[in-house]
Amino acid sequence: MGLYIEVEDKAAWLMINGTNIVPNSFTAESIKDEDFLVCLIDNGPFLAAGVAYNEQELGYILKEVTDEKDARPKFFFEVPKKLLKDVCPSWNDYVSE
Repeated sequence: MGLYIEVEDKAAWLMINGTNIVPNSFTAESIKDEDFLVCLIDNGPFLAAGVAYNEQELGYILKEVTDEKDARPKFFFEVPKKLLKDVCPSWNDYVSE
């Protein structure tokens, strides 16, 4: 993962701006074209919110859902691209519009 949300309270921002998705209830095809999937991962000392900005990244996140070796808590959100652009400092390095 290379594109991350950078806000003070990632969980709160995602709850306000995204739609919470139940793990194992979504596929690549179920994500709307105007949205990206975001995976909020609890790394202990900090939260990371990685954005699935292309099919490869989405595949990586979908694999994470089923990886039993990774016990870190994960939460999934569908978030409009237009909102993500303002909170991802490296947006232009990863997303071509």
